[in-house]
Amino acid sequence: MRFTEGEEGSREGAKEKARREGIAWRVREDAMNADEVVRTTLIDTLAADAAFAGVAGLGLEATAGSLPQVDVAWPMASDWGTKSETGRELRTLVSLRVAKGQRARMPAMIEAAERAGASLSGVIGGWSVGSAVLMRTQVADARDGVRVARVEHRVRVLGI
Repeated sequence: MRFTEGEEGSREGAKEKARREGIAWRVREDAMNADEVVRTTLIDTLAADAAFAGVAGLGLEATAGSLPQVDVAWPMASDWGTKSETGRELRTLVSLRVAKGQRARMPAMIEAAERAGASLSGVIGGWSVGSAVLMRTQVADARDGVRVARVEHRVRVLGI
């Protein structure tokens, strides 16, 4: 979110206007934390993508051995705030697993996971997304012909 000079266009101007109008500027205590907001938004975005239709782990109960499977881990978080603003840098991880006979699905699933992470923008759940960048994608073969992929993003957010 960019702010320009002037009372109504700057971050400080927006805070002052909120204070004058009696509106809470900080994220309310009952609001979701950045980790939860980003993870939930990522899961919702993946679940809406056709590449993940019928994939265990996105609204479907994942049972041991059910493939294809996706897991959206809780992000690793670190401080990304300023002197006056609360901020977080989050590292998201989407893990994908497909059986040997389902390998043709993997490229579309990887592309959808990369697109979902990079599409995080604007204001979500009381947090302003400063950037969402693909960090790495890794694909490997595991036992029994299972192919696994990891898609990692760095997401930086500021509380509003």
